Amino acid sequence: MTTLAIILIVLFCVFTVGQIVGLVFYFRAINGKIKANTNSEFLVKKSPLYLIVALVGAEVTLFMLVIFSVFWSETVSYGVYIIFAVLCAICLLIMFVLMRERIEVSGENITVVGLLRKKVYKLSQISYKKAVNGDFGYFYYIGDEKVFSVNSYCIGYYNMLEYTADIREYTF
Repeated sequence: MTTLAIILIVLFCVFTVGQIVGLVFYFRAINGKIKANTNSEFLVKKSPLYLIVALVGAEVTLFMLVIFSVFWSETVSYGVYIIFAVLCAICLLIMFVLMRERIEVSGENITVVGLLRKKVYKLSQISYKKAVNGDFGYFYYIGDEKVFSVNSYCIGYYNMLEYTADIREYTF
């Protein structure tokens, strides 16, 4: 076994345990916020299933790097290592984005937290909402600009529907 293989095995184990422990704490924090939801103060987040799929993707690509370095280290080129490292980085970026993005509603204020920005809107500013594939989800608009969207897989989706029940729905 090469030195690269040993280093990758140790990194894989530490990385996997660290990610799982971090996600457990993240899910506990989100669960606490969701339990504190009321009709006028609530949180809308993407489904935790997306986060778990991104975690599995990162773990599988990192596992493949370990397998290549342990069993086929002489025949695998550096390009394969680079491809799987990039795929792992993409999965980690998706996880970070999913953990960061949220919609916080507090009274009349709707705070949309994206990857790089945080914008606050008033409920009275929203012009209309547009249904996506029936009742699958809604896009919310101010004028002609889409400001945020929710779908039925989101945590807090039904709270958002009740909260925005008075906003007119766009009809074709």
